[in-house]
Amino acid sequence: MRELARIRLSGDLEGEYVVLARRPNGSLRIAPVREVGEVPRLVALRQMTSVHPAQWEGTLDDGRTLFAHFKRGLLSVGVGEDLDEAIDNSFPQKALYSEHVGDDFWIDLEGLRGQLYGLVEFPAGLVVERGPWALAQPGGNGG
Repeated sequence: MRELARIRLSGDLEGEYVVLARRPNGSLRIAPVREVGEVPRLVALRQMTSVHPAQWEGTLDDGRTLFAHFKRGLLSVGVGEDLDEAIDNSFPQKALYSEHVGDDFWIDLEGLRGQLYGLVEFPAGLVVERGPWALAQPGGNGG
């Protein structure tokens, strides 16, 4: 996975930030730099499906399960003791993350990583398995 670009701000927002996205109008989507260990770390990740919806299933370093669901631009992520609970917790009322992030029909690993920055650590060298319905995606290999 590529490293996210970093910037340093001064003034009221002084600190070091990572650049999550560059928007077409030139503005940046940024988040404060997080240190290793500040957030749960993925130890396993599997892309179950690629599109309509794109779904990811993972295991965190504390043993909990992560479930990510992306459909019609809405990315919802839930965490639970098992997959069923993680799916239940992916609905917007309980989600770790629920946001309309674009109008695409797919999201690749870099997109998922960028959206979850500061909430879940994607360690270098994380091997992503591909489920039987996860196909290579336009513009990248999806992991």
